Amino acid sequence: MHGSLLEHLQGTLRLLQSWGCDPHVCRAGLFHSIYGTSIYGHRSVDLSERQLVKRLIGGDSERLAFLFCVADRPQAWLEALSGNALRHRITGAMHPIDRVTLTGLLEIESANLLDQAAGWDFVQHFLGLQTAHGLRLRPPIIAALRDGLARNQMQVQQGLT
Repeated sequence: MHGSLLEHLQGTLRLLQSWGCDPHVCRAGLFHSIYGTSIYGHRSVDLSERQLVKRLIGGDSERLAFLFCVADRPQAWLEALSGNALRHRITGAMHPIDRVTLTGLLEIESANLLDQAAGWDFVQHFLGLQTAHGLRLRPPIIAALRDGLARNQMQVQQGLT
C-alpha cells in the first residue's frame, strides 16, 4: 500500500484503468471508501450527502461506491454470489444486486486488495468461486490476482511476511 489514503485511492484507480474496466467502475474505485468501509471506518463524506457525490461522479459510480462502503467485506461478496443481494452492514437492509454490479464491485475489491498487497486468503478462495458462480472477471484482473497470490506465497515460504 502507498503512504496515504489518497495514494491508495489513486493506485486503485490506476489498476482499474490498466485492466480496461468501465469508466464508472474506475470512478467508483477512486471513491471506494468515501462513506467509510467495514475495514476503514473514516467517512470522508456522510451518507446524507449521497446526492452531492452522485452529481460529482455519476449515479452508477456512486451506487458502486455506496455498496462497497456499506458491504461487510469480504464475506458480503461471497453471500452476494449466491443470494443476488448485498446486506448493509449497519442497517441490515438488503440491496438487490445483479451480476454486472457484483462484477464491478469485485473488480474494485481486486484493485483495492492488490494495491494494499492484502487479503490473500480471500483472493485464493474467490478465484475458485468466481467461475463456479458464473462471474467472469477480466483476464488481466485474474492474472494480476494470481500473480499477487503467487508472490505472497513465495514471500511466506521465504519468511518475509
